[in-house]
Amino acid sequence: QHSKSRNREHARSTRLRKKAYVSKLEELVEQLTQQKAQAEQHELVQKQREEEGKKVRFNVLTTFLRLTILGPTSEQSYMPLLTPNFVLTSPVTPFRSFSRHQCCDGLRFVKGLPEVVEEGCSIRVMVAEIGKHNLKWKLVRLQKFCRAFPGLM
Repeated sequence: QHSKSRNREHARSTRLRKKAYVSKLEELVEQLTQQKAQAEQHELVQKQREEEGKKVRFNVLTTFLRLTILGPTSEQSYMPLLTPNFVLTSPVTPFRSFSRHQCCDGLRFVKGLPEVVEEGCSIRVMVAEIGKHNLKWKLVRLQKFCRAFPGLM
């Protein structure tokens, strides 16, 4: 009789321990499921922000290139795009002249709106001079530019 009672008590406590263990596992599964859903939501938001950032950067760069190659020669034109202390970094090339104070380690640093405007003027002159006396070359260059930047023209 005593061993039956002890067995029942032991079985009861085993069932209670198992029930508590299963309950803890269910809570853990629920918690991990929520964490996974939050992580997926966070990742989705990050991807959306990245895509929006890419679109903004593309639009800014496209507008910057349009201003630089085709556009007006005033600082006001660049103000919506660039901060006053903007720095444009490009490789040093032998095709144009520029101040040596802008160069360091094979790179050229164009700093601030006045230098950006000056750089734009220099690029416009260089682009205009390429194939200047050859009408066919001008047409090919214009067609390639229009294909590269379809929304600019």
